[in-house]
Amino acid sequence: MTLTIVSSGGFTADAEVEIRRSARHIEKMDLNDFIGLWEEYYDKMHEEDKIYLPLRRVSFLAPPKE
Repeated sequence: MTLTIVSSGGFTADAEVEIRRSARHIEKMDLNDFIGLWEEYYDKMHEEDKIYLPLRRVSFLAPPKE
């Protein structure tokens, strides 16, 4: 069984060491990983499942690059 640790603020160097040192397989997920998974899978979820994670896509327009 895989354990997943989620952190929106990233992981300290000590946390990274402990994750690698663990006898158990641990996956780490930071905010960028979460957003990537959300973009990939959220629209494929059943509506009743989305109740537990009600998210709304927000887009921002960036000025043209010079």
